[in-house]
Amino acid sequence: MSKTCHNTTYDGSLSEFVLNELRGFIRESSPGKLLPSENALMHKYAISRSTANKVLNILAHEGLVERQRGRGTLVQSPAVITYLLPCPDFMSIDRAEAETSRLRYQGIMKAAKECNMQVETIAASRINDRNVLNYNLLNHINAGSMVITDIWYKMLFQYLYERKASVVMSNKEFVQYGFRQYTRRWHSFELSDRNNMIRTLECLSFMKCKRIGTAGIYLLNEPHLTFNAYKSWAEKHDMPVAVLDLTGKTPLPREELNNWCKVNKLDALIWIGSYYNGFETIQKMLGISSDITVFGWTFVPEYFPELAPFPCCMVPYEQMGYDAVKILAHRPRLTAVKRTYQYIFRNVPTEFATQENFNIQQ
Repeated sequence: MSKTCHNTTYDGSLSEFVLNELRGFIRESSPGKLLPSENALMHKYAISRSTANKVLNILAHEGLVERQRGRGTLVQSPAVITYLLPCPDFMSIDRAEAETSRLRYQGIMKAAKECNMQVETIAASRINDRNVLNYNLLNHINAGSMVITDIWYKMLFQYLYERKASVVMSNKEFVQYGFRQYTRRWHSFELSDRNNMIRTLECLSFMKCKRIGTAGIYLLNEPHLTFNAYKSWAEKHDMPVAVLDLTGKTPLPREELNNWCKVNKLDALIWIGSYYNGFETIQKMLGISSDITVFGWTFVPEYFPELAPFPCCMVPYEQMGYDAVKILAHRPRLTAVKRTYQYIFRNVPTEFATQENFNIQQ
């Protein structure tokens, strides 16, 4: 039997069987093709008229078919998922941020194929600036639209809200005041930076690191859940707090970073900043001693093959894209879904993976 995106349990195994059979028929049919009539379904599957009618109504409710009086039940055009991008050709450019969009897109396309849905990509801005948006490309967004977005597109939140679109939004546990009111009825995928920081510190502690600092960009912006979690854990474990905020400092001030590590006598560093190709190790990239264990945040190994493996965490972009489509496919029936994701840990001690519900890859 063909795999589908519908896992809802209906009133019996026979009804579910007929539903899956018809979903398969729909996937292989072109828009406008007639489904078997109620009489035909009754004869073929030995079901009652009320069951046949209920099955067709469920398919109509899912947006897969349209029931027309005097004509029958017709296959609908595939539903369309709108995936927002910062600028044209964003996924083809040579940048780590583009690689994350490609990973999410892989998950979106996989689920869309399973759910008989189409996908469109729209460049929200011509120049990769969320304050300069191209609304002309969004004129078709309406109450039937299904949009996948994240906090970068916050200037569009009011527009999507007023258009009554169904939205899956990815964020990091906090949507700023002034935008929050538009997101309350949206599906929300959250990345728990607070929990991830605690797990990272526990992992480095498990690796016998005693003096752990954190460096990167926007670390001291308030409210910063990552910094707050780091500070709280450090104070609880009698560890000196060592934070270096490098916001606005380009190129990477490697000498300053190295001196800061020496002054604080660090044996481990949590790096929450940018990565660069052309280096053999993460320590050489940062310009710090090879004796310091570096734990990288939101690292994309696929984009930095030159760097030797090091402990890091990755956002499950592909899974989140896949799940977003699955939820939107059930849009007519579901209220807002709130889901929290864990980062994927890689290149950490195998023994540490025995912790319950720990998401890890080797």
